[in-house]
Amino acid sequence: MIAKQWAAPKYWQDFEEMCQLLFEAELKPHQIHRYGRAGQSQYGVDIAVSAQYREWMGIQCKLRNEMLGGALTETDIINEHEKSKRFHSPLTKLLIVTTCIRDRKILDIAATISGSFQRKHPVEVLFWDDIERYLDNHPSIANRFYPEFFPPESSLNETRDGDLNITLQRTDWQQRLELFFRHDSFRSMAGAQLESLMLIASELIDNAFHPNKGCATRGAIKLTGNVLSVRDNGVPFDSVSYSGELAPEMRGLRAIRKAFATANTDLEHRYKPADRAATLYNLNEITVCSNNVLRYDLCSVSGPLTYLLNRSAAVEFVRNLTIPPQCQSFTLRLLGDIYFNHSAGSELVSMLLQRLNGRQLRIKIGMECVELINALGYPVDSSPYVVIEQV
Repeated sequence: MIAKQWAAPKYWQDFEEMCQLLFEAELKPHQIHRYGRAGQSQYGVDIAVSAQYREWMGIQCKLRNEMLGGALTETDIINEHEKSKRFHSPLTKLLIVTTCIRDRKILDIAATISGSFQRKHPVEVLFWDDIERYLDNHPSIANRFYPEFFPPESSLNETRDGDLNITLQRTDWQQRLELFFRHDSFRSMAGAQLESLMLIASELIDNAFHPNKGCATRGAIKLTGNVLSVRDNGVPFDSVSYSGELAPEMRGLRAIRKAFATANTDLEHRYKPADRAATLYNLNEITVCSNNVLRYDLCSVSGPLTYLLNRSAAVEFVRNLTIPPQCQSFTLRLLGDIYFNHSAGSELVSMLLQRLNGRQLRIKIGMECVELINALGYPVDSSPYVVIEQV
């Protein structure tokens, strides 16, 4: 296989997401998640990685381009290493990942810091050619950021517990979306709402990519449990809650609203415009709430649809779960506007671990609700059987 020369991302949000996915694939860590958000104190760490039980490595992502500044400097390395000493747990290493070309002076200062008796933890620098090799090794991740290099038929990604995702681009989004709609996991989840979900998703995406409407250049559609997510980097617009007068040509919006009205309470919608401090993408999230949805994977479940405000609510949620004995691991998905207080979050994890009795608990948390990691409390940090994944 001939290695491609991948163009470095233009935006830091894409670069952080790329790094998280690549290091998750490379390291297969116990936990990996974004640490904080823009504007918060991050102590030199953008991504926190626990490669082994209770051992943390910090990753600092340095996107450098015409808009964000030029070369990485020796001062940058020293400053980030100093800040990382204040991370909440001792780090085994600080890894600085940059889009810059390889620089001997930067490698020398990293080696000097790592060799010092005052270092506290070593620092390592990876340059863009290192990231290019990782992209070559993981085409499914490269496909997510460079869909123009991949045909639609190789672009649909399925996880081992049935989640689906595919990146969409303006030139061939129809073919990619059709592949997604034909997949058994989507059709099983959709159940009686199949036609409505296909109509809603296709109209949302069509509006996003339309040159006179959303003007998006990139999008994605993802299935996680019973939640269908549609993302786009276009002009923010909530097709469902828009309160203005509908012009005669706004047939797509009318079709979307009619589909939701027909579904009644079987479909719930949430819209979140892009918060540029965290993401480039607007989010439409559709939850299928009907009882006739087929649970195609008995070893996974989506989290409670209501807030968990006390321990007894967490106990009741876990007690009502069916966890077959043949499940070697169990996946809990926490997406959307779920809220736990710390007592309820800790009880939820503790009860699940008790039910699983030594089997692995995988917790998938939506990118927009990373604060839930803290709410899940001590059992997440103290158990070797818990794996956290952001989706």
